[in-house]
This record gives sequence, C-alpha cells and structure tokens, in this order.
Amino acid sequence: MKGTTFWIMGFFSFLAGLNAVNGIFMWVQRSPESIITPYLIGDVTGGLSVATYLWISILATFIFLGLTMTSIAGKLPDSTLVENVMEKVNGLQSDQEVIEKIRARLMIIDATQNEIRRDFSESFTAQKENGKMIRGDLLTKFDKQLAYLNEKMTKQLRKVEKTVQKTDQTSQKRITAITKQMKEVADLKLHVENLEKELMRPKPRLTSQSDLKEVKGIGTHLATNMKGIGVTNVGELILTDPRTIAEKTNTSQKTIERLQGRAQLSMLPGLKEKDVALLEELDITTRKQLADQDSIELGMKMNGILKTHVEQGKIAETEKPTIEDIDSWIKCAKS
Repeated sequence: MKGTTFWIMGFFSFLAGLNAVNGIFMWVQRSPESIITPYLIGDVTGGLSVATYLWISILATFIFLGLTMTSIAGKLPDSTLVENVMEKVNGLQSDQEVIEKIRARLMIIDATQNEIRRDFSESFTAQKENGKMIRGDLLTKFDKQLAYLNEKMTKQLRKVEKTVQKTDQTSQKRITAITKQMKEVADLKLHVENLEKELMRPKPRLTSQSDLKEVKGIGTHLATNMKGIGVTNVGELILTDPRTIAEKTNTSQKTIERLQGRAQLSMLPGLKEKDVALLEELDITTRKQLADQDSIELGMKMNGILKTHVEQGKIAETEKPTIEDIDSWIKCAKS
C-alpha cells in the first residue's frame, strides 16, 4: 500500500513540476499579468494570471514532493530518511536558486522590452513629425508649381483666343467665297444636267428632212411620183393634203393618210419601227391619237399583243416596251 502511495505522489509531483516549467515558459513568452485557463483545473479556478499559475504550480510541486518524501521516509530507515530529506532540502534550495535566477532573467527581459517599446515609440513619433514636415514642404512646392502652371496656361489661352479670333475672321471670308463657289458649281451642275438630258434624249428614227423611202410602205415608184408633185421629204409628206397626193399619184387617200400617220409616229423620239407597227395594230395611227392615250391603259392593251408576238418570235422579251417607254411616247406626242 505504501509503495502505491509513493508512486501516486511521485506522479503528481511530476505533473506539478511540468506545470511549473510550463508556467516559467509562459512567463518568458507572455507578461506575468496575462490571463490563462489551466488545462486540468481551469473549470474549477477559471482564468488565472501567469504569475499566479506559476506560484501555484511551484507550491503544488513542493507539496507533492513533501508527500512523496513522507511516503519514502515511512519506508526507509531513519538515517537514510534524514539523508534523503537533506538531499531533498538541498535540491529545493537549488531549485529556489534557479527560480530566483529565472525571475531575475525575466525582470531583465521585461526591462529590455520596455526599453524597446520606448525607443520604438520615440522613433515613431520622430518619423511622424518628419512626415508632417515633408508633407508640408511638398504641399508648398506643389502649390507654387500649380500657380506657375496656371499662370502659364492663362497666357497660352489668351494667345489661342487671339489666334481663334483671327482665324474666325479669315474663315468667315473663306466661307463666303466657298458659298459663292458652291452656288456657281450648283448652277453649273444644273446646266450640265440639262445638257445631259438633251444629249441623252432618244433621237427620232425620222426627221422632217428624211428621205421618203425611209417611211415604211413608200417604195421607189411612189417616192418618185411624190417627188414629181413637189413632195420631196418626210416633212412635206406630213404637211401636204393627203387628197392632193392621192389624186396626183393615183394612190388611195386612205393609204396616204396611213403613210402620213406612220411618218408622224416615226418622228417621235424613242419609237422604233416595231413600236409603230404595234401602235397601228391598236388603231393608233397618228400623233394626235397617241397624245390622247393614257400610259397605263395603253400598256394593258399592248400587253396582250406583245405576248403573242413574243410567242411567235416576232420580238424578243427584252424588246417589249416598258410603262416608262409608253409614258415617254405620249409626252413627246403631246409636246
């Protein structure tokens, strides 16, 4: 039983010694006033300062060592017990010396830390003051530079304003000259367009000076007879009374009227020989009759005949007159 008690007391003495060593390390690493919660007894004691935890650990170590010594003393002879006690006392004195040395060391460390904190605070304060001075100098230099730049930009802006005013006056003169030139160009363009229209206007197939034989239906014999009575060209054919020509050339009046109408239609710009024949199929044989037509209605009438002519191969699909062509014929006939 005494042996078991000895081992139990020895184990608790070891644990208390470890706590004491742990307390010394925390003393070194933290400040003595730091609050910690011990692992085994924290639920009972709550938070403790490092100093309190250290002294409790040392006291517990001494207590458990004493109990251990007591259990040993009860088992050993008296002389041995006294020697062992003396040895323990000497050991405790050595431990006390070690603790005193550690405490002295800790005080030195605390003093060093306080000195470092003081030096750092003084250094930080000095740097802060230097920073304020540097900042003030920089702001002063910046304000001077800004004022200089502002003055320089103001001078430049004044020069630019004067230049812009001169440029505006010159530009106004140029704008007036350009406007005048643009008007002249517009007038010239309009004149050119009119000339293009004149040049691009389709030419009539016949003119008043064309030979009689160029009218379809007038052969050499009839042309000779007409020239014999003074009708020598297309203009004279159209302006001569058809009855006179018929009597003097032994030709029917109806035939002469049909030839005169064909000549009139052939003198209209854009009308081809096939177009004249197409109009004659619709009983439009004179310029007056063509002028009285509506372009849409006439186009509808011509469309049926044109389909038949295309199918028969008389004309190609591309040769069919458009509504624009028909409208142009009618306008020319009216003019």
